[in-house]
Amino acid sequence: MTRYLIFAAIGLTLFTQNAGNTAVAVAFPEIASAFDARIVLAGWVLSSFQLAVIIMVPLAGKASDALGRKRTFTFFVLLFVIGSFLCAIAPNIYWLILFRVVQGLGSGGFLTSAVGIAADTFPESRLRSVGFVTSILTVGSAVGPNVGGWLTESFGWRYIFWASIPPCVAALAIGAALLKRDSKMAKPAFDLRGAGLLAASLGAMIVGLTVLGGGEVFKSWPAVAALFVAGSAATVLFVRYERGAANPLIEMRMLRERQFAAANVFNTAFGLSIGVFSFLPLYAVEVYGASTFQSGLLTSPRAIGMVAGSVLTTLQLARWGYRWPMLIGITVEALGIALLGFESGGFASYGLALSGLAVMVVVVSLTGFAQGFVMPAANNACIELMPDRVATITGMRQTCRNVGQMMGIALASIVLDRSVNLAQGFQYVLFGTALIALLTVPSIVMMPRSPSDAPSQRLG
Repeated sequence: MTRYLIFAAIGLTLFTQNAGNTAVAVAFPEIASAFDARIVLAGWVLSSFQLAVIIMVPLAGKASDALGRKRTFTFFVLLFVIGSFLCAIAPNIYWLILFRVVQGLGSGGFLTSAVGIAADTFPESRLRSVGFVTSILTVGSAVGPNVGGWLTESFGWRYIFWASIPPCVAALAIGAALLKRDSKMAKPAFDLRGAGLLAASLGAMIVGLTVLGGGEVFKSWPAVAALFVAGSAATVLFVRYERGAANPLIEMRMLRERQFAAANVFNTAFGLSIGVFSFLPLYAVEVYGASTFQSGLLTSPRAIGMVAGSVLTTLQLARWGYRWPMLIGITVEALGIALLGFESGGFASYGLALSGLAVMVVVVSLTGFAQGFVMPAANNACIELMPDRVATITGMRQTCRNVGQMMGIALASIVLDRSVNLAQGFQYVLFGTALIALLTVPSIVMMPRSPSDAPSQRLG
């Protein structure tokens, strides 16, 4: 019974964290309005969280192994609770962005340690327990926007952050009582220099884009140029340092393999399309006149479609291989995203009448199904190249998707802020995202066709 309570504790926290993060996207229009912030600045409420997760995920894995599951569980959940409290009382948009970083560090750290706790708690069914962790995240993504829309419309956006605190405090109490005491701490092999360089690289680039989007182009270009140069320099230093690091944040030598490099290019672009969907509630509110609650409900069909597409591909992956699900899925995703760019006034034919918002729900469901259809194949495409490095491959894949997601949010923020009106801005964003999705086809063709298509020589 004890271990089921432990799993319930980590499940509750995972659900709360993921539901809360997706709920923030629904509250985004209200947050921007409350602080009278331009979209390009308010977009940092979303992207700062992603940046923190990107930096923390690889560090937290090593912390969990070296310091112990209970210590890392307690620390990161407590950090998330503190971040949620600070976000709830943030006096302005700048403090909210900073406090979202605190929240993201806690969330990214706990996500990694939760997998370790699940695997340790159920060693005889490790794959199933880790699979349930993923399922909880999916459920949180589906429920979060609905609850977030209701909370925002009924009580205000700050209650999204207040609502995250009680479940996490309850999980902390269960973990403190039931998790085994950690053994003596080992010295963790943190790549802090690599993490700092990566943060500087991504941060400078995103800030540069923000300055470019928020000011007059000719007046802001010196600052933009300086930030891009600094970001590029940090990127070069990061790559050089990681090549010789004893415990690198990212193993650069793995990227020399053509198929593996292609997989990470694809995952970055795929993450970008997911990031753009963070603005779907804003699209529904501003273009289709939906209420905040309706905009939250709109995300559920996409989540349900993703689950359905993922289950179908998972069941048939051995027969279909990797490439065909990815090629079909990415093509349908691009079509769905492009269709979203055409503002619909509704549909009526053969006695069937749908409002513009209802048409949007249908297209969003189709796009979600396509994204789910892609994921199992994309997740497994290059594992056969290095079967003994599954954890490393998984971590790098998720890092690439997180980077893409953050870039998608940042670029969409700039385009929307610079456009004459949001309807036009969303057309640019959605058509551009559809094009980027189609441009990933060459990288898919370079990836393994099936497990038997992986080269006989393994990369070690």
